Amino acid sequence: REAALKLAERQLEEAKRAAPALFAEPGDLFTFHTCYSDGEQCTIKYVGRNTTPPRKVEFRGTYKDNRFSPEIGWLIFHNAGGYTPINVCNRGLRDTIGAWPIAQYSHYDEKEMKGDTLCIPPEMCGDLKAWKGYGYDSDY
Repeated sequence: REAALKLAERQLEEAKRAAPALFAEPGDLFTFHTCYSDGEQCTIKYVGRNTTPPRKVEFRGTYKDNRFSPEIGWLIFHNAGGYTPINVCNRGLRDTIGAWPIAQYSHYDEKEMKGDTLCIPPEMCGDLKAWKGYGYDSDY
């Protein structure tokens, strides 16, 4: 039993290192490397978990099913600076992690989509790394 507990503790620590966004607190910063050839880095801020139930989103006058809406529990991020905002359409974060279509992965309220936010399921957070400050080291 003690060995199983130690194994579980080690696995939890490994999970925190492998996917730190899953253990984030609001305001924590994360970086990602884009698909650009130079691996350009962008910084995003964790906002919290989505609490808005999935809803139908009007698209060109028709309503689509819930696949065009973030799910409860998905992680919400906001632009925190850098050269590449969340919604860059060519090799930015959305391309890097496959967060398309925009409506499915954007956090919004009833009146408008919020283009500077990203709402993604936990399984898409693996490429996000905890921000360790400015510098030129390739491991942050």
